[in-house]
Amino acid sequence: MTAFEGVKVASKLVAIGVPAGTIPLSIALLDMKGIEIFPQVVGTRQDLREVFALAAAGKLRCRTSTVTLEQANDTLAALGRGAVTGRAVIQFEHEGG
Repeated sequence: MTAFEGVKVASKLVAIGVPAGTIPLSIALLDMKGIEIFPQVVGTRQDLREVFALAAAGKLRCRTSTVTLEQANDTLAALGRGAVTGRAVIQFEHEGG
């Protein structure tokens, strides 16, 4: 199953990346299911190769902060204000250890 085939009726599909070729889609099926596609293509294939090379060389750093589920609403508000640098990750506690 492709991502497109798994999308529910009246949903949005965000396509991230630079495809190597064409992507076959049924316009009729898009219309019938009420699916919207939002492409997120920033940069070129060469840009992508350069970023992978930087990552392989250890030159990229991912900034993350960990928050509890109870802090999720405050963190979402902080994200909306632009007060979070990098990514905020919710850490869920598991029962029993």
